[in-house]
Amino acid sequence: MSDGTLFKPEKDFTKDVDQQIPEAEALAKTNVQGAIDKLLVLEKQARQASDLPSTSRLLVGIVTICKNAREWELLNEQVIALSKKHGQLKQAITKMVQDGNGGKDNKEAEEKEKKRSPDDPPVEKPEDVTDLKLLYYEQQIILANHESKYLDVCKHYRQVLDTESVEENSEQLRAVLQRVIYYVILSPFDNEQSDLLHRIQADTRNSLVPVEARLVKLFTINELMRWPMVAEQFGPHLCSTDVFSAKTNHTADDQAYQRWQDLRKRVIEHNVRVIAKYYTRIEMGRLTQLLDLDEEETEKYISDLVTSKTIYAKIDRPARLVNFAKPRDADDVLNEWSSNMKSLLGLLERIDHLITKEEMMARILPSKAGRSKAR
Repeated sequence: MSDGTLFKPEKDFTKDVDQQIPEAEALAKTNVQGAIDKLLVLEKQARQASDLPSTSRLLVGIVTICKNAREWELLNEQVIALSKKHGQLKQAITKMVQDGNGGKDNKEAEEKEKKRSPDDPPVEKPEDVTDLKLLYYEQQIILANHESKYLDVCKHYRQVLDTESVEENSEQLRAVLQRVIYYVILSPFDNEQSDLLHRIQADTRNSLVPVEARLVKLFTINELMRWPMVAEQFGPHLCSTDVFSAKTNHTADDQAYQRWQDLRKRVIEHNVRVIAKYYTRIEMGRLTQLLDLDEEETEKYISDLVTSKTIYAKIDRPARLVNFAKPRDADDVLNEWSSNMKSLLGLLERIDHLITKEEMMARILPSKAGRSKAR
């Protein structure tokens, strides 16, 4: 066997291989050994010429003939003999062994089937684990809900959503879709939540839950959604489920009411992000009006979002202003100015080119009209 170094083939035996492999397969139906001997002659020539593709095909062809004839002992002999041939190509042996393993598996399966007693029970098929999967995710959802890990709850519901039994049951499908949307909305904003939110919003199955589809769309567009409006339009529908409740039962484990308060918090945080996107500076009075909050609660929400590095903001209490513009150094300002000037000069150059083109066309057209009249 060679050391695996590839040399340039001295001759290409592709055409010979294309011709002799089908002939050998046809001959193998009546004379297996004769078919193998026929290929061995050509294999020697291809091997000595360092023709790797042809040698590999011939070795695989010999192994295939043995497998199709179920000559397992002959297969074993040929694999050993071909591997020990002088100058045999390592890559060709690898392909031959890989193809030959299938024959080994078939042989072992046949031997196991023969050894099995007729009195033995039949081999059982793997059990359907759908029920176990649903039970597992049900427990995970309970645990994540208890710890208020809303994003984890959403991910678990998405796993349930992809279960075949749920997809085939329209009622279960709608219920799971609703909860997927509820919990992704309740999750605190970050890159992962934003990405998941947009993927869920693009799901075509949302047409089954039109109310939730409208709600999730509000969180994906940069527009204000006033909490009183959200509570009025979506509150009765949301509170009809076991996920939300607008009234507290004054217990320590009042999760439905807590989720309703968290929904209000997410709506307000969304509004703050939208305002920070469109305003560089805004008066505190106007900001509290847009958020439907008092001044103290507005400062709290802004402080929380600044702490989590979701937005940049500075509150000027004496001037009653909130500044959302992040300060820039001289280099950033100069780079922006340079980029703007480059764009402006590019537009001027384009306009100059178009004006010159129009002037040339105007000079050409009258001369053509004059010649046509002269004719």
